[in-house]
Amino acid sequence: MFSIEPIVNYRHERTFNSLFTDSFELHVLPRVLLVGLDGASWEVLDPLISKGELPNIEKLISGGIKTRLRSTIPFVSPTAWASLFTGKNPGKHAIFGNLVARGLDPDPPPVTARDRKAKPIWTLLSEMGRRVIVINVPFTYPPDNVNGFMVSGLPIPGPHSVFTIPQSLKGEIFSRWPTYSVKPLRSTLRHRPQDWLRQGKEDIESKTQLAFLLMDKVEWDFLAIVYRDGDHLGHFHFGESVIDEYYKIVDDNLGKLFARIEEDTSIIIVSDHGQCKIKRQFFMNSWLIANGFLRKYQRFTVRDLVLLALINTLKLFGIRDSLNPTSPSGIPQRLSHYTTHGPVRAIASMLSWGGAKIAPNEIDWAKTKVGSMPSSHSNSLRVNLKGRETVGAVESKDYDAFIRMLSEKLLAIIDPTTQERIFDRILRRDDIYSGPFVEEAPDLLIVPTRGYSVSSRVLVPKLTGPGRASEGNHDTHGILLISGRGTLQSPEVPDEANILDIAPTIFHLLGCPLDPEMDGVVLDRIVAAPSLTTKQKVDDTYVRTESEKEYLREKLQLLRERQDHKGRSL
Repeated sequence: MFSIEPIVNYRHERTFNSLFTDSFELHVLPRVLLVGLDGASWEVLDPLISKGELPNIEKLISGGIKTRLRSTIPFVSPTAWASLFTGKNPGKHAIFGNLVARGLDPDPPPVTARDRKAKPIWTLLSEMGRRVIVINVPFTYPPDNVNGFMVSGLPIPGPHSVFTIPQSLKGEIFSRWPTYSVKPLRSTLRHRPQDWLRQGKEDIESKTQLAFLLMDKVEWDFLAIVYRDGDHLGHFHFGESVIDEYYKIVDDNLGKLFARIEEDTSIIIVSDHGQCKIKRQFFMNSWLIANGFLRKYQRFTVRDLVLLALINTLKLFGIRDSLNPTSPSGIPQRLSHYTTHGPVRAIASMLSWGGAKIAPNEIDWAKTKVGSMPSSHSNSLRVNLKGRETVGAVESKDYDAFIRMLSEKLLAIIDPTTQERIFDRILRRDDIYSGPFVEEAPDLLIVPTRGYSVSSRVLVPKLTGPGRASEGNHDTHGILLISGRGTLQSPEVPDEANILDIAPTIFHLLGCPLDPEMDGVVLDRIVAAPSLTTKQKVDDTYVRTESEKEYLREKLQLLRERQDHKGRSL
C-alpha cells in the first residue's frame, strides 16, 4: 500500500545548508504530462489547426514533433490503451477487444482493469517511488493502487462504485462536482448532438478542474488525463460541425492545463486510434452462413422473417426514407428518441443497422467451423477447433490448411457495389502477437479496407450495405504530439510511431530504467534523455550578506509551510 506524504525537498532539491555555501548542485526532476484524446485523428484536427481554431495544440506543434501513431490490431480502445500504457503487445496483457476473450463464448463480459495481465506505467512508476496522477483513462476500473491519485475511466458501474485511489477522493469529487460523470455520454443523445456537446463540455471541464485539484495536492512526476467523448461523437457525427466544436472545447481546456505546468515538463498528446467515415458495411456472420462456415439451427429465424417483411413493406409503399436513421422523421431516430430500452428500441436498432445479432442458442456449434468473435468489433475470427472449444468442428490436423483457405477467401471478397476489395489484410495471431496469452487471442485478425466496417449483425439477405450518414468508425492511425522538455531541436520525425513506443519513451523522459518486457522502443529520434543534475557554480569571491541570508530563511520557511499544508490536506 502506497501512502502519499509531503515531499521534503520540493521539486528543486537543495539542502538548507547549500543555500549558504558558495556552490551547490541543483537537481531538477523531470515531469511528463500525457493527454489522451480518444479517437482523435489528424484528418479531423489538421483543418481546424490550419484555420487557427485550435491555438493551444498549434502552439505545441510549433515547438514540438507531430506524427501519426499506429494503433494495435484490432484498433479498439481497450486493446490500444492497454498497449499504450504497458508498452506491451496484446499477447502480454491479454486484452484483445472490448469484451473478455473467452474462446467462442457468444456473450462474454466487458473488459475491466482486472483483465489486464501486465503492469501499466503508473504502477511501475509508483513502485519506483514516483508520484502519479491518473484521470479518466479508459478501462482502468477498478483503480490500481498507486503512489498518488487515480480516478478510473469507464467502465465504472456507477457513482456508488469505488473508482478512486485513495477512496476518500470520491467524496471530495462529488462535493465539488455533484454531476461528475462516471459513465460515457448516453447513446440516446446521439440524435441530439447539441445536447451531447453541452454534456460533453461539462464533462471535459470537470475532468480538467479535477486535474488542477490533484496537481495542487501532490508534487507529481507523471500525470495522465484522457478526454473520451470525441470517440462517441465521431461514431455518430463524423464530419459534422459538432465534432469541430468539441475539439475547440478540448483545446481551450488544454490551454488552461498547460498554463498550470512548469517548464521542466514534457508534454505528450496521443490518441488510441483514429477515426474515418464509414462508407460501406460488411456483415461477417451473413457471409459465414452463406459460405457454410457458420450454421444456424434455422436458416432464418422468426425475427429475421419479421424484419425482412417490415423492410419490404416499407419499400413497397414507397417510404424508404423512413428507414434512414439520420432523417428527423425516420423510424429509428423517432423510436430511439422516445425509448431507452425494450422491444421498441430493439426494432429501432435493427432498422438502423439492417439486421440483428445472432442469439447464442441459434448457433449449431457442432456444424460451425469458425465464429466471428464479438470482443473486437467483429474484426476477428476464431476457429471452432476440436480439443480447444467446447463443441469443436475442425480437426487439429486440418487447422493450418483451414486458416489459409479462409484467409484467401476473405481477401478475395469484392464489394459488388464499389468493386473494391473489402479487406486490406488478414493476419494470423502468431504473426503479430507474442507472450503468454496468445492462445486466448482470435486465430485471425481482420483489417478492413479504409472506410469499411465489419458488423456481426445479420443482414437479410445481403452481405454488404451502405454506412449510415455521418457515421464514423475506428481507423488504424491516431495522433502523436510531443513537446516541451526533452524534445530534440532537429529531430528526424518519422512518418509514424508505434503505440507500443509511448510507455518506454515516457520512462526515458523521466530518467527511469526501462521494463525489459516492454515491446516498444524509445523514440530517440524525437526525444533526448533528461539530465537529472544541472551543476551551477557561484562566484567564489562573493559572500552573502546577513539580509540576503534572512531572505532565504524566510523563503525556505514558506516552502516548509506549504508542504505541511499539503500534507494535512491529504
